[in-house]
Amino acid sequence: MRKDTGGPAFTHAGKPVEVDAEGKVVTWQQFSHGGMTLRDYFAAAAVAYIGGNVQERATFAYQVADAMLAERDK
Repeated sequence: MRKDTGGPAFTHAGKPVEVDAEGKVVTWQQFSHGGMTLRDYFAAAAVAYIGGNVQERATFAYQVADAMLAERDK
């Protein structure tokens, strides 16, 4: 199985911690990510278009997700 998950699917920059005199954000508070990875998101999107039993669909969906991540890295 691929170890590279593609990182978080839905990032959250957080909220501004410091704003300068003109209202421009200088620093952001970062939040840890504990949700869906990009790999999970790709697999979930692919599974809707795959036929077969549940196990076959899940396996193939992650194969599609891994191929999408590999293509994205080119």
